[in-house]
Amino acid sequence: MKKHFLPVFLLLLGFTFLFSACGDEAVNPGVPAEPGLVIGSVRDALSNQPLSGVSVAVSRGGTTLATTSTDAQGNFEFSVPGASDYIITFQLATYRVAIYERVLVVSNQTTFLAAVLQISQGISGNGNMAGFIKNALNGQGVSGLSLKIRAGINAGSGAILAQSSTTTNGAYQFNDLPTGHYTIEASGSGFYTLYFTVLSLGGTSINNQNASISPLNDTAKFRIVLSWGSTPSDLDAHLTGPLSSGDRFHAFYSNRSPAGSAVMLDVDDVTSYGPETFTIEDERSGMYRYSVHNYTNRSSSNSNALALSGARVQVYSQGQLMAEFFVPNQSGTLWTVFEIVNGNIVPVNQMSYENTPSDIERSQLQTTDAQWLWNLPKK
Repeated sequence: MKKHFLPVFLLLLGFTFLFSACGDEAVNPGVPAEPGLVIGSVRDALSNQPLSGVSVAVSRGGTTLATTSTDAQGNFEFSVPGASDYIITFQLATYRVAIYERVLVVSNQTTFLAAVLQISQGISGNGNMAGFIKNALNGQGVSGLSLKIRAGINAGSGAILAQSSTTTNGAYQFNDLPTGHYTIEASGSGFYTLYFTVLSLGGTSINNQNASISPLNDTAKFRIVLSWGSTPSDLDAHLTGPLSSGDRFHAFYSNRSPAGSAVMLDVDDVTSYGPETFTIEDERSGMYRYSVHNYTNRSSSNSNALALSGARVQVYSQGQLMAEFFVPNQSGTLWTVFEIVNGNIVPVNQMSYENTPSDIERSQLQTTDAQWLWNLPKK
């Protein structure tokens, strides 16, 4: 069997926004929730090229609620009422049907999905998959994790097709699985349960389908975990926030824990995949801003490498995964992901260009529209 390394964006597949307080968003029974916007893209699983004309159907409870198709850049978007457990089906002639499960739509929010990697019908047979699962706090492999694998993108239930566990250095492997998308559920004592989507292609061994798992967070106010694919090799997390003096700190690889900030860059990864992790031990009144910088391509003024990186950001707080963000399919070297304003997660999701890491914007971005706030539950 030949070995094959997936395009960098695979690691994102199968995740969508989480918002623990939203539920189905319908405050009054029978009253439809306000709509939310969903944006995503579809690419060929082998070439990473965008696929146009893909039929996209959105359903919930067996009822189709919206349909659209991808444009020339492989992008799509649709609006549906805020609710959980949407299913999105992708169909294109000569390609296998792809189904993205457990999609959460938040009213009056824009949700960016992970890129969907559609598989050509010309690929058949069984394949192998392998990778490593690392501790998000130290970047070390985690052995002894229980692994369960199910068919589908972002699948959280259904038949368990195989089980395994991580070995030395956090390595795992599943062999002889039919061509398709699969979701691995990873769990272990002292860790949040992790779900990540992997790919099997017939006649191929796909390695480095890696993931990061976060230890349970009992004391820190927030933990922010960045992971991505094989390229670019170096993405950097940046966090700015308030100081008691009234000034603002800027934490990144050259100043991992600024004096008086109560934040720490726990892991700085420079060799692909991540994790790169920030911990906020004590939140102050004011605004924190989290960004991801493409250090590898920082001098470029025309780059989509960050958009194709598969970058995913997970935000943990108060013992649970509060939110996940996926890099937009737009050019740029700086992704301003979100802000935390007095305990509320405020999605930003803006792409821009920045060539100097120390100059990444620190001034406060005014966010006044309350509909953009993700309110965290009280302790």
